[in-house]
Amino acid sequence: MPGPDHRKASLWFAVAFILALALFALWPGLDIAVSGWFYRPDAGFWLAEDPWVEALRNLVWDLSILAFVLSAAVFV
Repeated sequence: MPGPDHRKASLWFAVAFILALALFALWPGLDIAVSGWFYRPDAGFWLAEDPWVEALRNLVWDLSILAFVLSAAVFV
């Protein structure tokens, strides 16, 4: 089984990065517009009231901390 092609992966990453830069350069308010779909001026972010969404958010946060700690441990 051949190993991963790092050059090809780097090229795809660079292309994706440039496309993301172009997207937000052409539409700088895109992130605000999309987050506006989930925000009510009188109530704030309505999805924050859903316990399943909050549990998912906490799980992702905890997994990111775990990934950092494991990476640091492997580095050491």
